[in-house]
Amino acid sequence: MRYVSGVIMALGLIAASPSVLAQPAPSETFGYSVNAPDFTAAEATRRLGSASLTFWVEGTLLRVAARASTPAVRLCCTVQPDMQALGEGLWGLTLVFPDLNRSVIALQTSADPTTQLYWRGPDAPAEPEAVAKLSGSLEEVEIDSVHLKARRKLTLYTPKSPPPPEGYPVVYMADGRAVSGFAWVVERLIDEGVIRPVVLVGIWSGEGRATNGGFDQRNREYLPSPKVDPQAYADHEAFVLKEVMPLVEARYKVSTRRADRLTYGFSAGGSWSLSFALRHPDAFAQGASAGMSAGPGRFTFSGTEDVTLYISAGRYDQFYSGAEKTCLKAQAAGLTCHFAGMYAGHDPFVWNLALLDTLKAVFPARTEP
Repeated sequence: MRYVSGVIMALGLIAASPSVLAQPAPSETFGYSVNAPDFTAAEATRRLGSASLTFWVEGTLLRVAARASTPAVRLCCTVQPDMQALGEGLWGLTLVFPDLNRSVIALQTSADPTTQLYWRGPDAPAEPEAVAKLSGSLEEVEIDSVHLKARRKLTLYTPKSPPPPEGYPVVYMADGRAVSGFAWVVERLIDEGVIRPVVLVGIWSGEGRATNGGFDQRNREYLPSPKVDPQAYADHEAFVLKEVMPLVEARYKVSTRRADRLTYGFSAGGSWSLSFALRHPDAFAQGASAGMSAGPGRFTFSGTEDVTLYISAGRYDQFYSGAEKTCLKAQAAGLTCHFAGMYAGHDPFVWNLALLDTLKAVFPARTEP
């Protein structure tokens, strides 16, 4: 195994707020509805001005207007319905969110992915604060993997604080590019004495086109299902266990105690983070996921796994119900599982919330006796 490294610059902040996880999960009947636009092309033109996308809010209604010359326009990203034509290259929708005041909604269209708008309700938590300047270090490490038979990257964040005698707690994360954004808000929690100094190990996902089964390389490595690609999952599992973790533990002052290790991931990466921790309870005492794509049918709980689970999802996410049912299934088997629902979708708002609140629960700052 060969690796090279170099210091990299942070790529920005993933916007979110940790306190949303304190809200109770919405009920199964909670959701939103999509309606035909209740406004005219003239109103859309007035609201848009020279822009390609706009929205306005009235009570529980969120009205969206767009300008595009394409034959069809799809709304993204918190919700993803097709927009309806108003004529003259104008498009619209009227969305109803019963808890719009508590929601965070990300908006863009398939016609113009460069324009992104956000609605944050007046009762939604504010974005978390990030440090103005990162004092810890971000480093990129490249591994020529024996098990993957490919070169794969890691992004690591190490705090400025000196390590404790037993080593830093460590988070092994799927979709490792995101570490360069997470580091800024995680360091703020460290500086404020909310959590212990932690090391973030971001394991980059594989790249490869979808096969006949419809799964790309990332999903083949991340999804814990015999119907996807068991060999790809096993190869990635061996890569993390036998290459990534030994490298990190040899090069960085991280703890090797299972109580000081956490897995984390979002979307398909969340499916991996939960399954990986559950398959290796001797190495991990906890696993966390946000908006995971795998549902309860992808997990079998024996009841003997000594792993605490933290599962989060946005209520407007298509995977919300599956995530909630997975947690209930784990609880029924005797595992400790914490579920958190929030008024958002399948997006970075949720990823950030889940990580920050899990860190506060798993690695709180130590208090002096």
